[in-house]
Amino acid sequence: MTFCAQAMLIFSNAARRDAVLADAEAFITGRPRWGTSSVQAVLSKLDEPAILLNLRFTIRTDQEALLARVQTFATGVRTPEPGSWFRLHDCAHDESDQPCAVASEVTW
Repeated sequence: MTFCAQAMLIFSNAARRDAVLADAEAFITGRPRWGTSSVQAVLSKLDEPAILLNLRFTIRTDQEALLARVQTFATGVRTPEPGSWFRLHDCAHDESDQPCAVASEVTW
């Protein structure tokens, strides 16, 4: 079983996005993951600075801790714009072809 964290976080400017991105990257460094990880600075569909995140942790507490870290750090002027989301779900990709089930979702 792997523990997936997926997000599309939109920000009002690139500096705010980059601050949250750097914090998230520092947080996940050294935490064991399964498969391909992706944490990217991108543009949203409306050309707004955004973070696209797709990570599969091998430990559930790392998955949950990342969400908690983003919620703690991305506040005030760094709060994601409306339409942003962060989902947690359990994946059986390392064991079978069963579909994933979303465990929780935070939206802004």
